[in-house]
Amino acid sequence: MLLQPLSRTFATAQRLGLAGVWADGSLAVRGWYYGSPLYRWLQHDDYIPQTLLLNPPAWRKGQATTGKELAHNRFTFGGQTLAMGHEVDWDPPTMPARWVDALHSFSWLVDLQALPKDAGRDHARALILSWLHTHPYYRPRTWGNGLQARRLCHWLSAAAWLLDDAPASWRLEFLLAINHHANLLPLTLPWHRPNLAWLEHLVALVVVGLTLPQHQNFALDGLVLLKTQCKTLLQADGGLRSRDLNDQLGFIQLLQYLQVLLKQAGHPALAEFEEALELLCQSLAQLQHPSGQLAGFGGVDTDQAPELDAAFRLADFSPTRQTTFLPQTGYARLQQGEGVVLVDAG
Repeated sequence: MLLQPLSRTFATAQRLGLAGVWADGSLAVRGWYYGSPLYRWLQHDDYIPQTLLLNPPAWRKGQATTGKELAHNRFTFGGQTLAMGHEVDWDPPTMPARWVDALHSFSWLVDLQALPKDAGRDHARALILSWLHTHPYYRPRTWGNGLQARRLCHWLSAAAWLLDDAPASWRLEFLLAINHHANLLPLTLPWHRPNLAWLEHLVALVVVGLTLPQHQNFALDGLVLLKTQCKTLLQADGGLRSRDLNDQLGFIQLLQYLQVLLKQAGHPALAEFEEALELLCQSLAQLQHPSGQLAGFGGVDTDQAPELDAAFRLADFSPTRQTTFLPQTGYARLQQGEGVVLVDAG
């Protein structure tokens, strides 16, 4: 309500070619508002979901060996390990931003869940409570760039396990936090920057809509926007307009997760997603070296062969690699016998 005057200026900013600047400024102002006492006073919502409509699937399979390390507050992301001791420092100054993002995403909950006989549940609850007490309200660093969406999805996928026989006080705090995250989700969409974080936000809308009774309208909104993105983000040759191969693999994984989620919820597979998956997989396969590594264009993480092969298997995709040129994306594969050269001609 307080920000309606800002929205009326967007048309003017767009005509002047300043839409991105306007959107960044608008999100900064809204971010301040969402994290302020004013928002908590005006938009107070103490609704507590009494039931979950669905137990969303996890984004990946948990590893018990990693869970054992986590049970002792030893966190490893991207090959870098930090032993925290008894108290967790959620914003360690010595670790890189991607490492801290992984910590705040709670993607590691599945590893604690993989421990036998629910041995990791009490520790998972303690870590969530620690985070809630130190990060109770919106902050761009720990809620932006897709973190809010990823964290909410991971919480919801583990919710049934976490809530089973949970103390009443913990249950209350956790469900209030889920509701707070869900309420902010459509308000913090980075719609002006259609990248992987934007797609993760849309997937989170679908997850929330299929899981929380009071937010069921989110699912349809998220699916409609995702269908649109399958058309606008993809080039005719199957690559992304951003030409980012990391984002392309992430897009494949998100679409595959959506297919699993929709099937679990009793919905049919969507043709738009299946067609997009086929195009994305085919173009990305052309940019693999014989070793399975991706071409190192634009600072891409080349060591993703296991993830890429797993994505191809899940899509039931058998890549045919040959000399080819992706005209819209601007990448080329030159192959003769065992020799392969991958070229960025864009």
